[in-house]
Amino acid sequence: MRTPFKNTIFRIVATLLIAILAEVFLFNTRSFELIGVSERDLPIEFVWVEDQTSTGDGKAQTVFHSSDSVYFPDELRNLQLDLPLVEGKKVKGSLLIEQDGLLAGTTQSFELIGGIPHSMTIALYPSKPVKGIQLKLEKSLRSPIRGKLNQALPVTFNLLRAGLLLLALLAIQALMPGSALWLAPYDSADWKQKAAFAFLALMQTVVLTASMVTTYPDFSDAVQKGNLRQEDYIFKQHYQLLTQALFQRSPSLLEAPPERLAQADNPYDSLQRIDQFPPYIWDTSYYDGKYYIYFGVVPALTFYMPYTLLLHRYPLNDFAVLFFAILGSLGLLGVFLRLIRRYFNRLPFLAAWLGSEILLMSVFLPWYVRRSFTYELALSSAFAFSVWGLYFLLLAGDFRKVQLLWLFCSGTSFALAVGCRPTSLLAILPALPLLSGLLRSDCRGDAWKKKVGLKLAAFILPYALIGAGLAWYNQIRFGSLTEFGRTFQLSIKESDVYMNGSPIAAFLIGIVNYIFGTGVQFTGVFPFLKANPPATFAFGGIKEYYPIFSALAITPTSLFLLFPGAYWSTIRKFGPVFRWFFLLLVFTSILLAGFTGVAVGTIQRYLLDFDWMLAMAGLLAILAFLEGDDFVRNRKLVAGILMVGCMIGFFMQVPLSLGESYFGRSWLALMNPTFYDKIIYFWSFWM
Repeated sequence: MRTPFKNTIFRIVATLLIAILAEVFLFNTRSFELIGVSERDLPIEFVWVEDQTSTGDGKAQTVFHSSDSVYFPDELRNLQLDLPLVEGKKVKGSLLIEQDGLLAGTTQSFELIGGIPHSMTIALYPSKPVKGIQLKLEKSLRSPIRGKLNQALPVTFNLLRAGLLLLALLAIQALMPGSALWLAPYDSADWKQKAAFAFLALMQTVVLTASMVTTYPDFSDAVQKGNLRQEDYIFKQHYQLLTQALFQRSPSLLEAPPERLAQADNPYDSLQRIDQFPPYIWDTSYYDGKYYIYFGVVPALTFYMPYTLLLHRYPLNDFAVLFFAILGSLGLLGVFLRLIRRYFNRLPFLAAWLGSEILLMSVFLPWYVRRSFTYELALSSAFAFSVWGLYFLLLAGDFRKVQLLWLFCSGTSFALAVGCRPTSLLAILPALPLLSGLLRSDCRGDAWKKKVGLKLAAFILPYALIGAGLAWYNQIRFGSLTEFGRTFQLSIKESDVYMNGSPIAAFLIGIVNYIFGTGVQFTGVFPFLKANPPATFAFGGIKEYYPIFSALAITPTSLFLLFPGAYWSTIRKFGPVFRWFFLLLVFTSILLAGFTGVAVGTIQRYLLDFDWMLAMAGLLAILAFLEGDDFVRNRKLVAGILMVGCMIGFFMQVPLSLGESYFGRSWLALMNPTFYDKIIYFWSFWM
């Protein structure tokens, strides 16, 4: 009989063998396509026929045809072209395979990529004997092209990929509902468990940093170019321009708008600007003959200015987004663990760890770091300050001796979130029950009024002071305490388009698309998942409609919220503070989803305003169900739910980690196509 130790060793060895076999046979599928084929490595030559223009897209093509002397074997498996290409250079083309008995032949497209040998070999598998091949290339070339028929691809062993496969298989075994790890209780004081959560935070930081660096073919070159790049499609300049103005104590930008902008009947009409005026700074506010930045000023004050003063140069906007993404990740993880420590006492360690991982994936921060425009900086900074405001408030309840300090930090953080993004004003709603619980805990004794007053002052004073500062900043810019500049923005459409049509319809459409969505498409092309177009119900009153992955698609564990009968009785036992906190997480998510539908339509990046709240509420509901009356039975069910939810969330991160789609391609494919293509061939074993 094998001992538990021997069983563990056996499972590890078996898993290692599976990973090795998968690497050798699965990821070398093309290398075995010539098994049983006797005629191999046959030479072929293509000669120039003519230059023509494609009837589809109008691109120039060069037409070649196989020479008359070429011998085509009966079992034709592939064609390898000997076409020298520099690394990253792509050549698209098509093959017309002329076969006996087929008048039209068969056509297939291909793409050759320099630096990726597999792309130079095209799988054929014709159904009938081949008598000739016509080759079309989107490349100006007249010299003969040589190649091989039935060229054997070498078997390779990628140690990195095999290691990743091994880690994935071991992780699945460890997280299975029957795993012994599910029997270990959560203990916040256990150093091993602390190390596991620290590892989770470290991996999140590594992934975020890698997302930033790999966006560019040469990251040092990107740093050198800075934010004021010349590409039309890169908008990272706003906070640098704002910082320059703030250093000069100017609320408006230092650059003057074109004079002809002031001569327009309506300078906010995008068609007039495009037709009549010289280039202007995109997506700024134009008021009283000056440029202003309508994005929140806090990221400039808390990151751009300190960075510039310290290092004597302006930061790349990517650094700022990365900073707030990491800060927000740590804050979100801290909030979740604080809630677990306060309200749950029978949780398995893996339930807390998997829940933390699902929560971090719910905000898909690599997506924001990947593109890191001005919009992503405003969103990520508002998210970071919001979750830290919540975390400081939880600390205030756990550390009574320094409670006033944590309340002060909480109020400051929530106010700074509003200074990053005004809609973050609503992020304070879930915090109100926690604050109320703190205040009511001191409503005893003779000095309770003084204690409550001090706590309120510690929280409200920084919130009010920062709020007053933001209102003053609005007043000196636009003559209004509540105008942040959005009314005067120079964007793609007039500001009144935001409220065109029924706001109630737009509100409901926002909820439908942002929270529930219209499903996900599976494709045969990397990254294999694609968002469906949003549901518009023939309503045209929203500014922009784009396909998005919904909150429930990204974090399917939140679907558990639809079954309140499974968890509500336990949530009621946790008391009114937790109950109202939970309800306001859900309510605020719905409110922000609807408001975003009214304000901008359906754009993926705006999920960061609220998806973390919905994901946290879903996880709290699952954990409450686990702590119900039938703990043993519930543990196995929750283990399965969390594991499946984590796996689905992980696969959803694949398309989301590539960044926003732009010009029909993901941001990574646009900015670093060579690296993107290598990722495709790294995992797409059938190519």
